[in-house]
Amino acid sequence: MTVLMLGRQLELGHYRAEFLQSHGFHVIFPESKSEALAAIQEAAFDAAIISYTLSKESAQEFVARIEEVSPDCSLVAIVQRPEEQASFPRDETVLDVAPPKALLDALIRIEKRKLQAG
Repeated sequence: MTVLMLGRQLELGHYRAEFLQSHGFHVIFPESKSEALAAIQEAAFDAAIISYTLSKESAQEFVARIEEVSPDCSLVAIVQRPEEQASFPRDETVLDVAPPKALLDALIRIEKRKLQAG
């Protein structure tokens, strides 16, 4: 499964990307808004992770573009508080303080749902 990860904290993003890659996921982690928009346009991913570190406006813009080019893409929101609602509809939510395994588990659930849907 190929995952697009969008966020502003580069060091944390690279850490999460390396963890997911070590578990068999291919991760695309753009380091700028222009790189993110180019990656979205290519639509070469199955799921997108949107971090709370993005502004609400940026997150909404990225999600709108993702939905245009890849309507079957699953969305995962990383949020700071359990009661926090992401500014977009999503398939999974993970707390930012959760261990990396929580993100891995969310992607595995998405992968299983996609396989069951055929």
